[in-house]
Amino acid sequence: MQQSKAELTSSCAFDYMRALRRTIAIIIAIAIACSPLFALLPNRTHQAARAQSSSDLFVYGDALAVAWQDWSWNTAVNFTNAAPTFNGSAASIAIAYNQPWAGALFGTNSPVATAGYTAIAFQAY
Repeated sequence: MQQSKAELTSSCAFDYMRALRRTIAIIIAIAIACSPLFALLPNRTHQAARAQSSSDLFVYGDALAVAWQDWSWNTAVNFTNAAPTFNGSAASIAIAYNQPWAGALFGTNSPVATAGYTAIAFQAY
């Protein structure tokens, strides 16, 4: 059965958008996963060695934050990696991809209010 040109174009556009969304999600997930300390920072300029604020929203800080889950696939994730760590932290995240197209992804089913935050900070080694 042959598809019409319109059906092929629509199908290709759908596949392209799905691949684009997945690629963006993977890039964000890798950025977060490679971070031993990941936080959304409130309205102020981020400095690499700045003090933590009580208004910072942590996804990971020596452990995955409450309400956040590991949604990785074909990946071994160690949330208690002893080294390297950031600036005296007790642990970091170590990730080993088990297959091509594996991914590290951390998410929450709870809405995250981002109002007032102007930056995302993380460290990767």
